[in-house]
Amino acid sequence: DELIDVSGWSIPNRIDTLRKLNINIAFDMCGHTKNACTEVFKARISGCQINFLGQPGTMGGTAHDFIFADKYLIPKNKKRYYYCNR
Repeated sequence: DELIDVSGWSIPNRIDTLRKLNINIAFDMCGHTKNACTEVFKARISGCQINFLGQPGTMGGTAHDFIFADKYLIPKNKKRYYYCNR
């Protein structure tokens, strides 16, 4: 419903504001790229956090509950290397 540009905000202000919005699902579309919000996702700003696009693969941490992937991104013989919180 709403787009909020938080790019100029401090990390604590982003976390506080996003938590107050009671977001059900948050998508991390930056991953380990420029302008990433890794600290925001580590702070659990949403009940369900999904890694998508920005880092095509594991982020190497536990901040995300799911990853959108296909058999090319995560081949069957590599699934064991992907951690899942759920």
